[in-house]
Amino acid sequence: MLSETPVYSLKGSIVFLMTTTLFIYVGQQYSMREIFNLLFWQYNFILLFSVFFGSESLLHKNYLGPAMGLSAILLYLQSVRIPKYKWFFLGLTAVAVFYVQQANSGMGKALFVILIALLGFLRFIKRLPPRLAFAAMGMFLAIGISLVILITENAEYIIVEKLDKDMTLTGRTLFWPLIVDAINRQPVLGYGYGGFWQPWRGAENPALPIVSPSGYVPPHSHNGFLDMGITVGWLGLALFIVSLLMSIYYGVLYLTRSNEPEAVVPLVIFTWLVISNYTETGLASISSSWIFYVLMTTRLTLDTTENKFGDRFA
Repeated sequence: MLSETPVYSLKGSIVFLMTTTLFIYVGQQYSMREIFNLLFWQYNFILLFSVFFGSESLLHKNYLGPAMGLSAILLYLQSVRIPKYKWFFLGLTAVAVFYVQQANSGMGKALFVILIALLGFLRFIKRLPPRLAFAAMGMFLAIGISLVILITENAEYIIVEKLDKDMTLTGRTLFWPLIVDAINRQPVLGYGYGGFWQPWRGAENPALPIVSPSGYVPPHSHNGFLDMGITVGWLGLALFIVSLLMSIYYGVLYLTRSNEPEAVVPLVIFTWLVISNYTETGLASISSSWIFYVLMTTRLTLDTTENKFGDRFA
């Protein structure tokens, strides 16, 4: 860690590690069904808060759209789990879909479509051998990311020329190369927790040169993977990606060996995490993305190592 403000980064790292440890403990103590219930009630709270207090009273639209998309998927799964209240939960699903639209977030809408497609796709790969199912899941994620890239790269054409609206996107892809250059200056250990985006330092802010051609000064990378690289360097990012791939594989094993409706939840969460962090951030901070990752990785690792479903590697 090469932070220019070591005391600040140390304090932030301690809080981050303590929070991570707490959710590792939660992942150890709770079953996948109980974790599903925690996520379900959390996103129901966000939905109800949005209904009663306005669509952007709790979350900015860039976060509300993806949150409501995930909420809709969880509500649909709950309707499958509890047939007695099927229509009630489907009604709430429709409300969540409405707020995906209300958020007016292009990423939120694209992510919601990808998650809907994922549910159908998981029904297909559930019947495949684990290794083949893992490869198929990798292809699905690649296609999903490609779709998001296509939308991002053509956003100006779609919004300005076709819809005749003002261009409100920040041009985030135009300042990403500057962030890559910053990571290359400290490629092994990065800048430390909270050690790069420091606007309060004025001219000494390490992120001072990061400005889009339009003059927008970003508060973060608008990409969770780049922010991970900024925090822990290319080495730390590579280790995280290896861990993520292992967790996705464990998620595939869980899906193919379990008949419970919530068996799809780990892969839904990982897909949501990967896609949403392409244009927003959350992997290198105390956020829903990181907390969900810790919960799912802990639970799946325990389920796999304890061999609860027999021979997973057949």
